Parts: sequence; C-alpha cells; structure tokens
Amino acid sequence: MKILKSYMPLLLLCVAFTASSNNHCDPSRTELPASCLTEQFAMSVLWYQNAAEARAAFYQGYQLGKLRLEQELKNKSEKPRAVVLDLDETVLDDSPHQAWLIKNQSFLLDGWDEWVDMAAAEAVPGAIDFLRFADENGVTIFYLSDRKQSQIDVTLKNLRRINLPQAKKENLLLKTPEMQGKQSRRDALESQYDVVLYFGDNLADFIDSKGKSQAERNKMMEDVQQEFGQRFIIFPNPMYGDWYGGIIDGQFKAKNNELYKLRASKLTPFK
Repeated sequence: MKILKSYMPLLLLCVAFTASSNNHCDPSRTELPASCLTEQFAMSVLWYQNAAEARAAFYQGYQLGKLRLEQELKNKSEKPRAVVLDLDETVLDDSPHQAWLIKNQSFLLDGWDEWVDMAAAEAVPGAIDFLRFADENGVTIFYLSDRKQSQIDVTLKNLRRINLPQAKKENLLLKTPEMQGKQSRRDALESQYDVVLYFGDNLADFIDSKGKSQAERNKMMEDVQQEFGQRFIIFPNPMYGDWYGGIIDGQFKAKNNELYKLRASKLTPFK
C-alpha cells in the first residue's frame, strides 16, 4: 500500500498524459498542438528540478573534479593551469526556463532572452565550492558558453550575484556570430594554458561534435571515453542539448506531427 501511495503522483501524471495524448496527440493529424511536444519534456524537467539523484550527480561530478585538480596541482606545469566550464546546466541552473516552456506550451528558445536578462539563475549543486577551491589554489577559471556576446553584461551580473569567482569579462568566453561550436575557443585557451579539466552537460563542451548525427556523436564519444572522469566531467541534462538534435535528425523546423513521429521512432521497446 505504501508503494502504491508513493507512486500515485507519477501514475496520475501518466494517466493525465495518456488521456491528453489520446484526445489530441494523434500523429496522423495534419497538425498537432505544441503541447503534444512540450508535455513530453515534463518528466525530464521534474527530475532535474526535484530528484535527489539529480543533485547527487552534480555533487559527484564536482567532488571528482576537486580530487582530479588536487592530483594535478602536485605536478609541475610549464603553463598556468586553468579549468574550463560550460555555463548553462553546468554552472547555472536554467531549468525554470524549461518549466516555463512546458507551462506555456512553447518550445526551444522561446523566452530564453528574457530569462537570461533576469540574471536569476542559481548555481547547480557543488559548483560554487569547486570554483572557490580552484580560485584559492591559483587556477584560472574560464566560463565558456554559447550565449550571445550581447548577453555578456547580464551574464556577468548573474555570476556576480551568486558570488562566483573570477567573474570578469576576460574569463567569460561567449559566442560570436561567425563561430561554429566551441573548438576554436578551446584551442586558443590550450595554446596559453594547461587546461586540466573541462566541465559540461553536452558532448560539444568537450570535443568538436556540433552538428553531428546521433551515430557520429556516439562514435566520437567512444573514441574519447577514457577522458571522462579524468579530464572531462560531464553532468546529466535530459531537458535539452545536441542529443535532441540527433534524435530528430536535425529537423528542428519540421511540423509538430513529424517531430512527434521522429521522437517515437527512436524509442526501443522490449517487444
């Protein structure tokens, strides 16, 4: 009985979702409402915002990062040491934006600029402690993000509001219009620094996987799998990322019913 009660909220959500799907999410329809897509993200956002396991994964990643950095600090280095971190869903928790998308039945980047301008994102668990440790040990911190250059001031405002160390323009590397991915910025940093750790929630935070297919991304990850837990620290993000582009074969502008079918086609049921 206790087990049934503990699963009741999830069962009710599933029943509600199923009823909703039966009523208006038939992919054979010419056009599906946006809610058919956004509702599918509800469980991932609920997990990210509420699950103890989600918080534990961040603590685990940053505590592992601290152990690896302590090891590296014992070695000699000809270049100044640095750590490089993605921002969104690596240092900053932007899940309120994802929750807003679901509640407003919007998709992708709707409302993103407004959220960024609020400078309201909090730090993910473990991030502040790790960054302070790196700063106290003379390690240069770079925040490497694909946010737009026009968002540099509000992003710095956000970093400073939550008291992150080295929140300066020279340490915040945002994307310019001509950039494709992050590799050129990583290469520039590695020419001047001994980058001992990379942190991110997306494969492209570590290697040049931007725009690759799902099969290509999986192959590229396997080629560098020995780096994870060593030089690469990756965090879970079931809400969005390049993985989703692979799921829908890059067809972001497809109609809702086609996206719905693409998602369903990538599921692997047991029978």
